[in-house]
Amino acid sequence: MAKKEMDNVAADAMESAVNESTEALVPAGHSELAPLGTMHLAEGFSGIELPRLQIAYGVGRLSDNFNPGDLVLGDDNFLVKKGEPLEIVILTLEQFWKEYLSNDMYQAGLIPRVFQHEEEVLAAGGTTRFVQDQKPSFSKAVTLRLLIKKPEDLECGMFGLELPDGGVYAPAVITLDKAAYRKAGAGLISTCALALQGNLLAGRFAISTRSEKLGNNMTVVPSIKLLPEKNSAEVQEAIRMLFSN
Repeated sequence: MAKKEMDNVAADAMESAVNESTEALVPAGHSELAPLGTMHLAEGFSGIELPRLQIAYGVGRLSDNFNPGDLVLGDDNFLVKKGEPLEIVILTLEQFWKEYLSNDMYQAGLIPRVFQHEEEVLAAGGTTRFVQDQKPSFSKAVTLRLLIKKPEDLECGMFGLELPDGGVYAPAVITLDKAAYRKAGAGLISTCALALQGNLLAGRFAISTRSEKLGNNMTVVPSIKLLPEKNSAEVQEAIRMLFSN
């Protein structure tokens, strides 16, 4: 998010206040500065915006630097190529309804609306089913917050969370909609509800990509599969402690 520019008067006043006393650096309700080398966050770690785990396609902003099917963390951190799995732990899973926008709508700067319940979609004038050969204007999507285990031999500074299993992890978020939801999201929800009985932290998954023909076109779709190995109670508690703030 871009920072608002301050006028000269406000900037001079702030500089003067900081120079006069270090108390200007201490938020209300805090009696001293944060210890050297530490962070004080207004909303704790829950307020941190996680980097996005993205799939590179043949077109789009990632296509100049990555091959179709590559899994990328943020905008410039290559993780694995198509067909190679990443091991992940899902922290949270949120299903919702997301508005479908055409390419022209996106280029015009429109932002898709999202709703939690189908009733809200219908009340807003949207549709969730075909109406006289017209495609639904909304479809289901899912957002996952997750931990990605660092692949062997990968050099990437985004990984820094160590868990008792000996792995080093990076937090991330990914949204699956449209074909990605149909191919991976819907089945994942069933797996989490039935095989894990809703305890997401117990499960370990492998996410990868593959090429598949959809209609007349070949495209890249994700795959998310539950692994036989489960997280120990020690690992689950360590994850809860990491994100308890």
